[in-house]
Amino acid sequence: MLANNEIGVIQPIENISKICKSRGITFHSDFAQCLGYMVLDNLLSDVNMITMSSHKIYGPKGIGLLLIDEEINLEPLIVGGGQEYGLRSGTLPLPLVVGFAKAIEIAVFNQKNNAEKLLFYRNNLLEGLLKNNSGLLINGSIEKRLPHNLNLTVLDLNGVKFHKLLKSKIICSTGSACSNGEPSHVLLALGRSIKEAESSIRLSIGLSTNSKDIKQAIHILTDTIRSLR
Repeated sequence: MLANNEIGVIQPIENISKICKSRGITFHSDFAQCLGYMVLDNLLSDVNMITMSSHKIYGPKGIGLLLIDEEINLEPLIVGGGQEYGLRSGTLPLPLVVGFAKAIEIAVFNQKNNAEKLLFYRNNLLEGLLKNNSGLLINGSIEKRLPHNLNLTVLDLNGVKFHKLLKSKIICSTGSACSNGEPSHVLLALGRSIKEAESSIRLSIGLSTNSKDIKQAIHILTDTIRSLR
């Protein structure tokens, strides 16, 4: 993936691409987290296949896209009428297709302004949390990171109780939606212990987020951390 879905860290796609090309390896990358949040034009030629997802840019749920180099031949998972050049037989969900296309148009057009706004609020959230709380560790690079992602480890508290108390007050998670409640394999790979991974929190800034939301989030998180410690 171009940017990690849990910690938002942007991966060195250009370097990985050079390794793959030098060995004749077909390179597929997941760009789902990045569409509408960072410039992709100069990266498109580095990979052979790219996937993106509509709901990540406020488009309709249930549709994505796959870009494929012309010389690549894929075997279909669903066979039948031979639609989509034999790759995906069946009737396409036209409203979702149109909705996704429009969402891409809007996201790319507003990309620069949106990224600046999200980065501003993300940094305000981080600064507020660091100012009011000790024992916070930033997971992954804060520079080479998507503008709307923040992932922190909160030391010296019970992670299960932490998330249980936050559940009714703020939308957050310990990892990805597909982790099924297990400690984040990403954080474990970074060197966090199981206890630290469980007391970590992933926060995302949305386009509707405002200064009041940021202040409220800082207040809720700080109160919860202090009460558990």
